[in-house]
Amino acid sequence: MHSVEQKDSVTSAEITRNFGYWQERAQDRPLTITHHGRPRYVLVSNDRWREVSQADHGERPKPDQGTLEFALLMKHMDGGLVIIDNDLKVIQSSSEATLLLGHPCGEVIGRRIDEILPQVGCGPAIACIRHVSRTGEETHFELPGETPQHPPLRIKAFLWPNGVALIVRVFHDRNFDKTAIDGEALERACAAHGYIATVKLTVRATIAQLDARFAALTGLAPGQLKGTRFADLTVPASRAAVREAIEVVLEGSAASRAFGSKILTNAGIEVPVRVSIAPIASGFAISGAIMLITTTPD
Repeated sequence: MHSVEQKDSVTSAEITRNFGYWQERAQDRPLTITHHGRPRYVLVSNDRWREVSQADHGERPKPDQGTLEFALLMKHMDGGLVIIDNDLKVIQSSSEATLLLGHPCGEVIGRRIDEILPQVGCGPAIACIRHVSRTGEETHFELPGETPQHPPLRIKAFLWPNGVALIVRVFHDRNFDKTAIDGEALERACAAHGYIATVKLTVRATIAQLDARFAALTGLAPGQLKGTRFADLTVPASRAAVREAIEVVLEGSAASRAFGSKILTNAGIEVPVRVSIAPIASGFAISGAIMLITTTPD
């Protein structure tokens, strides 16, 4: 009989000399194997090991299929990934997608995609997303960008369990940076000219942006002009014609229009102007218009 019969540990040297005995001991309970007095291994029976393995496996929550697929796409895709439900609310978003959307992840989850990206609600994007949800057909669309810091986005939409997946990528338009540089040069040229003002209109024909020259022309502060209908700044006799010209362009019925009118300034002075207008188009959507307003030198 071995003197260590009641021990739950054994040295590596001892187990080497009497392995048959110790493996029988391990059938009853785990046996710790020590080396130079320190525990190194545990010898357990096959049945006991299966019980422990199954118990550990059962304690780990299994990720759902959607989480697994999301992780797989994130690992192999190029671009940001956003998952929205059938109510257009974001339920998952990758870190790259949140950067492209311009919002922290905590501000994205639970919000509607057209709240995060207002461009979605201004064009055919919503219709494309709903089409994917309804038919399961994959589609692509682009969202316009307004500055080099917020470039255009190209989005691929496809069906996802209980919603739609959006792969968001920056639309690398080779002409985008050049257009921005050209725009800056044009602005400097207009400023040097002295008699050219620029105004950007929304799709509702209200003023979204304006330069200092137009504000000076009207005698109003930029904050007072933003949100105002351009036609309401003209003399009453020409407002109907001005509204009609603007609407034709914003509806996409004309590539551009030019007309004469008079601006009614804050001081009550009527200033004759020549106005030209052209739509801001991206793909099949019109998001607004640009106006050039020229006056006659004194």
